Amino acid sequence: MEVVQSASSITVTLVWKDGHTNINEFHLDGKNDVYHSPDGEDGKYHAHLKGEQLFIETTVVRDALHNGHPSKTHSRIVWTLSNDGKTLTITRVNDWPDVPMNVGAKYTEVFARK
Repeated sequence: MEVVQSASSITVTLVWKDGHTNINEFHLDGKNDVYHSPDGEDGKYHAHLKGEQLFIETTVVRDALHNGHPSKTHSRIVWTLSNDGKTLTITRVNDWPDVPMNVGAKYTEVFARK
């Protein structure tokens, strides 16, 4: 993962093992914009900084069908950079509001700066 920050946005580039590249530029003004999910489906996002944390919220309507209907994936993502600037912790909470019982998942990834 490569992260480049400017005064108004953060650009994230992911390169998968199969060579597939996924790039998102998250504007930090809190307005909705286009989000490119890692699996190629586009959706909407809004992002903003609050203190030392970056908050990103995404919504993607999946082509994969649930009971004959498209399924929506909603994610709330929080990025936290350590005080020394060497460790990035990303916590993601996903939910699927169109699925009965609105199942969800939470996971955390930790990245060390190279």
